[in-house]
Amino acid sequence: MKNSYFLSFVLAVVFVVPASSQDRPSWMRYSKISPDGSKIAFSYAGDLWIVSSTGGEAKILTSHDGYEFHPVWSPDSKTIAYASDRHGNYDVFTISAEGGKSKRLTFHSSADLPESYTRDGKRILFSSNRQDAPEALIGGQMLGELYSISTHGGRPLQVLTTPAQDAVPSPDGRYLAFHDHKGYESAWRKHHTSSIARDVWIWDSKTDKQTKLTNFKGEDRNPVWTKDGRTIYYLSEKSGTFNVWRMNPQSPEDTTQVTTHETHPVRFLSIADNGTMCYGYNGEIWVKNPESAAHRVAIDAKMGDRQNPVKVLSLKNGATEMAVSPNEEEVAFVVRGEIFVVSTKHGTTKRITDTPQQERSLTWAPDGRTLFYASERNNY
Repeated sequence: MKNSYFLSFVLAVVFVVPASSQDRPSWMRYSKISPDGSKIAFSYAGDLWIVSSTGGEAKILTSHDGYEFHPVWSPDSKTIAYASDRHGNYDVFTISAEGGKSKRLTFHSSADLPESYTRDGKRILFSSNRQDAPEALIGGQMLGELYSISTHGGRPLQVLTTPAQDAVPSPDGRYLAFHDHKGYESAWRKHHTSSIARDVWIWDSKTDKQTKLTNFKGEDRNPVWTKDGRTIYYLSEKSGTFNVWRMNPQSPEDTTQVTTHETHPVRFLSIADNGTMCYGYNGEIWVKNPESAAHRVAIDAKMGDRQNPVKVLSLKNGATEMAVSPNEEEVAFVVRGEIFVVSTKHGTTKRITDTPQQERSLTWAPDGRTLFYASERNNY
């Protein structure tokens, strides 16, 4: 039987695209308030956005097909560094807070995630695992190190040889607060207690000494400094779910709970120079001023269609299995976990399944009119 028709086929793939406008967008992530307290940058629908810290209509900063996230502000509140995979893996880019063209700073094949700017605004701290030899790695590529790079680009410098995530310098630049990364537990897991739960540390750049500040058996993470350097706010699950807590780094055993959210975790803590904190809760962005209770920021994010809802692809490979009908007039095959059937006479292709779950193991019934297959639906 000739089967050359199976080598080239056309698929109509349906994509779900964001609505053109949404009065109350959800799942805004990686929110960061600017140092001057006037704006909030965040990631939504794979792009970077910026909005007034009082709420209102958000402005889209990036509109690339790549995924943009992890924004951090320059000390003067004029520039945002972020991570994008537009060239394959995540690299560090910068963009003006007013919008415009982005500048690529890192070019390594490892994933680079910006953590913060140095206090003088001349360098960007970022996490990566680009220097250790493969034989020195334990378990994989997830545990990286901390580096810095000039805002003009160039050769990165290694700051710490151990993981230091959400690293932020103290106001005087001497200390670096961060949370560690001891193992491979997902950062999104809730109520995690184990020997590899994250803790908050500070590193003294003058003595090269690292000091552990938290001892809770669960997760402590995401520290931020107040402008006077006397207080560190951070996220902890000590109350049952992630909330904002406060400590004096000189006496870290004395902690105070600041927010009292329930059910859902608080994420993405940041702070402005005036003490206004910003964080994510239940897919939305909240702020808390020093003298008032926390409140949700009302945000309107409008965006147009980035892609057509239906995309036609001409593929010459990628089919993982096939089954020829008994009369040899049709061939069923699997591409990207979905089942398609192509006519051997006319070359037309029809999509049979359209589910988030994987389908495979095709078999025709003897009459050639029914297909049997395995699927992972209903959690099986």
